[in-house]
Amino acid sequence: NFATRGHDKEGRAIMFAYPRLSTGTDDESFADCIVYMVERAMACTEFHSMGRQEKIVVVVDSKGSSSPPSLKACKNCVQILQSYYPGRLKNLII
Repeated sequence: NFATRGHDKEGRAIMFAYPRLSTGTDDESFADCIVYMVERAMACTEFHSMGRQEKIVVVVDSKGSSSPPSLKACKNCVQILQSYYPGRLKNLII
């Protein structure tokens, strides 16, 4: 599960990821969900900062996760972020 909640002091959206709440979908669905949520977080950032910010903050809360996403899915998500959204991630907090 993913959610965009709040903004930091500079107006960047904060996206929360909760792998423990995932329903065990396949890797492709997981990547699609990541892309959708990153797009939403970036839109929130640009709207809230009136176009002054383009980066987002991501917080991953894996506490209590019994079935985290596969390593393949995580690598695929990193590859997507590096290829299609270079320089858009301000902070990643795990």
